[in-house]
Amino acid sequence: MLDDRRRVTNKILNILFKSSGKLDSFTLFGRCKVSFSEFSASLRSLIDSGALLEDDHFIHLTKAGRIEFFTENEGVKNFV
Repeated sequence: MLDDRRRVTNKILNILFKSSGKLDSFTLFGRCKVSFSEFSASLRSLIDSGALLEDDHFIHLTKAGRIEFFTENEGVKNFV
């Protein structure tokens, strides 16, 4: 279960990073290609941790989220 959550979390961060840090929640969900329950749980966890910000149906990648993305993807750490 934890590995699935981490996989979905990483997928969300990756998609947002590649999308200039901002997408509407429906588009983000569609691009993740996971179940709604997996998406919702991971999204809520990222918002609660401060990695993402939800604003009027848009999800924004915060500075903390970028750092988490780079930490999870070791090869690109130096760009923070």
